[in-house]
Amino acid sequence: MRFLVETTLSISLIVVGIGQGHAAQPKAGGSLEPVLTLLKQGKIEEGERMLRQRIKENPDDSAARRLLGRVADFDGRPDEAVKTWEEGLKQTAEDFPLLMEIGQIRARQGRDGPTISYRRGMVAAQPSSDEKAEEKFKKEHLALAAKAFERALALAPHESEAALKLARVYSDAKNHEAAVKVWRRLHELNGDDTDVALGLARSLTAAGRTDEGAKVYQKAIELNPRLASAHMALADYYKAKGDAAAADKARRQADFYEALPPFTRLTYSAENVAMLARLFEAATVKKLIDDSSDRAADFLVVLCWSHPHNELEDRAFESLEKRGPSTVPLLRQLLRQARSTCTIRSSARILARQKDPGLLEQLLPLLPGDTRTFGFHMDIAGALAELGDLRAVGPLVEVLNVSDRTPVDRAEVILCDRTGARARAAMALGKLDASAGRKALKAGLDHPELGPFCAAALYRLTREAEYLSTLRKAMTGDNRYAAFLLVGYLRQMETPEARQMVKEWDQRAKEEEEKAKATKKGPSGK
Repeated sequence: MRFLVETTLSISLIVVGIGQGHAAQPKAGGSLEPVLTLLKQGKIEEGERMLRQRIKENPDDSAARRLLGRVADFDGRPDEAVKTWEEGLKQTAEDFPLLMEIGQIRARQGRDGPTISYRRGMVAAQPSSDEKAEEKFKKEHLALAAKAFERALALAPHESEAALKLARVYSDAKNHEAAVKVWRRLHELNGDDTDVALGLARSLTAAGRTDEGAKVYQKAIELNPRLASAHMALADYYKAKGDAAAADKARRQADFYEALPPFTRLTYSAENVAMLARLFEAATVKKLIDDSSDRAADFLVVLCWSHPHNELEDRAFESLEKRGPSTVPLLRQLLRQARSTCTIRSSARILARQKDPGLLEQLLPLLPGDTRTFGFHMDIAGALAELGDLRAVGPLVEVLNVSDRTPVDRAEVILCDRTGARARAAMALGKLDASAGRKALKAGLDHPELGPFCAAALYRLTREAEYLSTLRKAMTGDNRYAAFLLVGYLRQMETPEARQMVKEWDQRAKEEEEKAKATKKGPSGK
């Protein structure tokens, strides 16, 4: 039996660290921009074929090789990715990025084991069947990761990223003394880095040097009092030492900070602990909404970050928006550190309406990967439309990609709803009036899937009646999903024609609901 869970992996992660740097610096094979465009459009197979051809013509094209490996890994073929990178190693300093890529995949395999796999933004897990074989697999792959990071660090001794990853792999492999050595060197160079301090403290404790570890945990808490894991580690330390009072206090602090996002300004106190315990009650939320203090805003952010997915969360977001500029820094952090696509969607839309500077640069990398089906999507296109920055037009046109007429594979929609993503891009272009956007929308009017959305966008821009017949046909057709997406868009248009189509949709929906209820009750009406 297999099961799937949502993860934040997306197509955009394939190109991180590659697209901008190498596309701007053409090598012998030229710019990677055409390949990146295909990948952003979800054309994984086509992009992979192009990369393989480039490498066949020029085996030394390291940028193309690095990207090809990432594509293979994204498509669920990590061993093939590693093989691709290993074939490009030259025993020179240029090997550093490839060795880092190899180490990262082997480290992930070593931590997850053979029962966990990733493919196109989803993670699949199989039940454990042979624990000894799985432990052997983990040990072997962590050793391979360590070897790769050791080689990378030897090529670039002052590269902190390689040292960090090596220290973590040593810790995962329970090679604690080796981990302590690397963590200590990093701590000496980065004394104010709490992540490094935590790494050193954990390694010291795992190596049996608990008193040294406790001192470093205390140092980390001095740097950042909100480190729940450090408080919990000290609770265990005090308990082992027989200091029950200190252990209890540290554990209560750990429990408090564990429930908070790392960016809040809340500190441990009896009053705040009591408020946190009642946070998901309607009366508490009302009290916080009526309270204009920074403390109340922080608690509302905690509620949104926790994502109860209910009316209380909606009310909390509304309150944060009404507070204006004072909550913008919190909303920025909420967007960056969100744990759900719903949180990203809500915080991005608020920041867009407030025209937050820098938001465009934060949203554009997320746009290509926003391909989850409705309800699970981030609606980055919608936020870009709210923001109103015309620099978003080009990327939206790329996502729309009206030249692609490939039939939709309905079985893949749960993994990647490209039609929904392209529809959102079309409707966003209807709110960003630019010649390039209009040109793309007109070219898409005869698209079998996207035509109605292009017509809706052009109608919004022009109010011309020529687009209404396409819209009416879509609203009354068999594709209920398309009509559902369109009706939300039409509700935002203040024209008699749009209002009439919405009215007719609502009436049909009501009739269908009543019919469904009657069918459920049966002939007897029970």
